[in-house]
Amino acid sequence: MRGMSTPLAIVIIIAVTVAIAAGFITWVMTLWYSRQEPEILQIYPDTKIVKEGNQWKLLLHVRNLGVGQAEIYKVEIISKETIQNTYTVPPSTEKTLEIPLTEDYSGNPHYQLQLYLKSGNVYTMISWIVTTQ
Repeated sequence: MRGMSTPLAIVIIIAVTVAIAAGFITWVMTLWYSRQEPEILQIYPDTKIVKEGNQWKLLLHVRNLGVGQAEIYKVEIISKETIQNTYTVPPSTEKTLEIPLTEDYSGNPHYQLQLYLKSGNVYTMISWIVTTQ
């Protein structure tokens, strides 16, 4: 009885080695990302859209309760507009971000807001009041 051919044995050894390496890399990355400290963003209820002169602004009042820096890369006002810009909130910091808007918000007093962070988290605020100053 003959054994396995040498090229076939080499292919099997390489495939097993690649599978073990992929599993090890996945395990190490999972451990690495689980040790990173996330941001914990709190959106305050006094967040609002205001009109100053001819310019609409979102006054986004937030606090980062976490130990990692919060990096907001996208602000979406559902069914209205999306703002692609980076806003940072350092750990243990409270801030009011002034975000310029391009759409007209005089028709509806309530909107839904979503904040997209570089960490992968998405924060949602259901509604807030639109005011004219």
